[in-house]
Amino acid sequence: MVTFLLSLILVVTGRGEDLLFVYPKGKVNTEIVCSGVNGAFYDTKTKNFASLIFYRGKWYWWYPDRRFKELGGLVCYSDGRVVGGYFSLTKDNKLLFNGQPFTEKGVEWALTGGGLFLLDGKLVTSREVMRREGFSSYIVYHRWFSFIVVFGDGRIGLGVSLGGNTPEGVARYFKSKGAKFLLRLDGGSSTRYWKDRKPPKGIHHGFALSPKS
Repeated sequence: MVTFLLSLILVVTGRGEDLLFVYPKGKVNTEIVCSGVNGAFYDTKTKNFASLIFYRGKWYWWYPDRRFKELGGLVCYSDGRVVGGYFSLTKDNKLLFNGQPFTEKGVEWALTGGGLFLLDGKLVTSREVMRREGFSSYIVYHRWFSFIVVFGDGRIGLGVSLGGNTPEGVARYFKSKGAKFLLRLDGGSSTRYWKDRKPPKGIHHGFALSPKS
């Protein structure tokens, strides 16, 4: 289902297990039509998503940058649950999620982003995101960005804000609709939406949801 909200927000809804990752050069590992957004913090050195930690049996990135003490993120489990919280590293570089050791057992995917603005249904302000996760004011106040929102019934929404509101403003709106988590992804002029088997020219990394949702 595709929904237009707040004039400049577009959201596609589905289940956590329906989330797909679009790899470089526009390749989508599916034969079905999908809807998606650009903006996944691409790492030009490793050719991986800098925000993608684990996806369907494969590790991609332990942690984007040691400078961040904590990073907000989402974990989707094999039973369909999507949980938000914070990733961190121990002194001996072991990965934690919400203070507990993170393993791939029973996990479909795990990712970080550009700030967790809803946590267990509670709004996380822009100032708190900057303080806790270390992002700059440019990131947290930018009005062009993609995001993932997790609703109380287990559905996830994949959306873009094209100049309409800040991440905190979008999170505030979805909080009023009963959402539990909202994770900002990447942003900027490349933030776009598509509905096709193959992303349009210029989009080489991002996220998609299958239409079976």
